Amino acid sequence: MRSRLLYWIPSLLLATLCLVSATIAASPTVARPKPMHRSLFLSDEPPGSTPEIRVAAHTSTTLRFEIPPSPSLTKLGGWEARFEPPLVGGSSVVVVALHELSPKDRVPLTVTLMDGTALPFTLVAAQETVDTQVDVFLNAESVRALKRALEDEREENNRLQAENLRHQQEALSTEHALATLVLNKAFGEHSLTTRQRWTLKSPGIGTDIEADVDLLLLPEKIVPGYVAALFTITNKSREQPWALGEVRLTNMATGESKPYAVRMHSTRIAPGQTGHLVIVTSLLNPDGSGSFLMEVFRKNGLRDFALIDLKL
Repeated sequence: MRSRLLYWIPSLLLATLCLVSATIAASPTVARPKPMHRSLFLSDEPPGSTPEIRVAAHTSTTLRFEIPPSPSLTKLGGWEARFEPPLVGGSSVVVVALHELSPKDRVPLTVTLMDGTALPFTLVAAQETVDTQVDVFLNAESVRALKRALEDEREENNRLQAENLRHQQEALSTEHALATLVLNKAFGEHSLTTRQRWTLKSPGIGTDIEADVDLLLLPEKIVPGYVAALFTITNKSREQPWALGEVRLTNMATGESKPYAVRMHSTRIAPGQTGHLVIVTSLLNPDGSGSFLMEVFRKNGLRDFALIDLKL
């Protein structure tokens, strides 16, 4: 009896590990929205519109006002069970969602200031970014509002300069140059060696996105030491375009990110259309070992594809 049990234990462990791996590969993963601190100038909003505030579950969203708000007159419109009670103090109102909102949810929030001014807002689900702090100005021409607008303009200029520098550095990057060559089929097919191949489906609700993936070794005689993942992505949705959000390439043992380059002809794929995504990285880890996880997220944060245990 004991010998039979010992015989079955390895098989049972192997089956369990296979089931866990399959579950990890198929489970949808959502990238957390990036926190954002922004200014809201109500006098610049279109007449009759209600400003939207992007919230995420278990994330504090603070609205700050020039005039203190009234604790008794700040209310959520019938959604109290989905949120912690709004915290009102000083010049701030803090709201925290207990659960994620769906993209269709629109939660009314009314903030009444101590001077009697009632300000309506709409709380919506965060997509790419979540509002962690919103500084609300009634009049864009006030001294404080103009000062904040100037600060925002400086921050945006700094961001654009950093982005331009990144693009310049990418233009000189070997990985980005190779990704462009692979995307444009500059290498002959006979010079590329297929290392692995997959057919993947998005694990979300419905399988509207499919991809054939080829892990290609680039020609050793021309560019030794590089590998490319070529995604041929088909958007089977009848209505929604697919847009690339971000790509992650992570060492599964250490959790560290591995440098890579991404190229697409367009970051959006229209309904019923097919597009190509190329990811290029160096072939070997610095120590010559390690398994990697490659993830592709769409624009709304949902992970569509995951390649697990890549040997690079």
